Amino acid sequence: MTQNSPGTHKSYAVPTKTHRQLHKSRPPVAWEGVRDALEEAPLCLQPDKGSEDCLYLNVFVPEEAAAAANASGELLPVLAWIPGGAYQHGGASLAGFGPDFFLDRGIVVVTMNYRLSALGFLSLEDEVVPGNAGLKDQVMALEWVQKNIAAFGGDPSKVTIGGESAGGCSTSHHLLSSRSAGLFRGVISQNGQAVAPWGIAPRPREMALRLAALLGAPTQDSEQLVAFLRQQDAQLFINRDDELLTDEEKFKINHLPFSPVIEPEVEDAIVTEHPIKVLKEGRFNRVPVLTGGTSGEGVGFVVDGGYLNDTEKLQTFNDNFELAVAPLVHLQTEDERINATWKLHDFYFGQGDITFDDAQSFVNLVTDLSFSEPTDSLVRYVSQLSDQPVYYYEFDYRGEVLGNTTYGTPHAGEIGFLFLVEHIPVAWDPTTVEGALRQRLVDSWSNFVKHGNPNSGNDSVLWEPFTMSSPNFLHITTEYSLEQNKDKERMDFWHENIPM
Repeated sequence: MTQNSPGTHKSYAVPTKTHRQLHKSRPPVAWEGVRDALEEAPLCLQPDKGSEDCLYLNVFVPEEAAAAANASGELLPVLAWIPGGAYQHGGASLAGFGPDFFLDRGIVVVTMNYRLSALGFLSLEDEVVPGNAGLKDQVMALEWVQKNIAAFGGDPSKVTIGGESAGGCSTSHHLLSSRSAGLFRGVISQNGQAVAPWGIAPRPREMALRLAALLGAPTQDSEQLVAFLRQQDAQLFINRDDELLTDEEKFKINHLPFSPVIEPEVEDAIVTEHPIKVLKEGRFNRVPVLTGGTSGEGVGFVVDGGYLNDTEKLQTFNDNFELAVAPLVHLQTEDERINATWKLHDFYFGQGDITFDDAQSFVNLVTDLSFSEPTDSLVRYVSQLSDQPVYYYEFDYRGEVLGNTTYGTPHAGEIGFLFLVEHIPVAWDPTTVEGALRQRLVDSWSNFVKHGNPNSGNDSVLWEPFTMSSPNFLHITTEYSLEQNKDKERMDFWHENIPM
């Protein structure tokens, strides 16, 4: 297919109808003849849209590059993208992930759906429903790529996985999982990590039982519970998310009802130990890594959440600061987490209550707690324990197209520069500042997909890997700047006082 066609959609698992709810996906049933795959497949079930028949991936092939590669006998590099959306929303839509720019650079692009919310991540913490069906959907998609992408001109030995937000968290899980070994040769993890406080659900069975109770389940026995749940309308699994959390849980800065879980040791398990333990012990896949995020990942929570213009809401946060922060601190005991929480308060805000004048510090706290510190820690461990390079970046472009950037570039702001995103009209004209930055960014990411190195030799700035002796990161504003010690004062505080 060409860059201008609507895309080739290939089924990689059977539709998860009611009888298969809460279980891992299965390979598709074979078909005869030519499958019509030019219509965009539905997204997975989410509030107000989607379908259970959603486990499809999209394959986009650059026509001219594929023809040239075919003539030379060389297959093309592949970017397999896992979309984000807090494990509740999103999917592989053309409106959100138009692949044109990567196609122009001779890369085969694959985007994939995976089950969301309870349908993708409910767990009873046992062999009946071990959990992580959504991550297993991703693995099955990547296995399909290994088996079939050569037929589309892609090289199965040159697959890079990438994702943003929950998709970045997912790629990070695959980096850390032996089950995913051999399915990719490089990882791009943006705006999310498996070692973040939202990367692992804290009490998955309890959340599953709450959902079952809301739906009227008469039992807590796993086998009987699953039999009951499979009789329910799948939409009910999605529409009850907001009802599952207690008032105290809703105070938490991150409070996803469903996300990846630690599974029992069962066949095809993706996550069987806490990602922090796996990372620190160096038991991850040795591949080049490109990772980072934006300067204001916490802008959405603070600004969009109304904390800068609602006195009552801000005071409620002050009154419940410990509830909002302590459960998310990656220390072992409750006393340690509470003690660290008040250290964080004093570091970011001083002794008094948070006020509107503390807006930047508020954004920094949320950014660091949920995104920056987990990424910084992952970069440090991987760079020391792997023989493969780690390319670290901060996206800090403040253009109007990204909305309110007063306190930093909002969460996942770089995605609209890499893909055609319907609601983010980023300029492409290279004679404009924004358009030149966009082309430069796509070039860097494309070089990483092709070579495991974002440098091309044509850029005036050499993006050097991070090492502990040279803690490099690429600071991306309207220009590129190679700098060292990202957010040094803040990260030093974390690593010295609340080490991962």
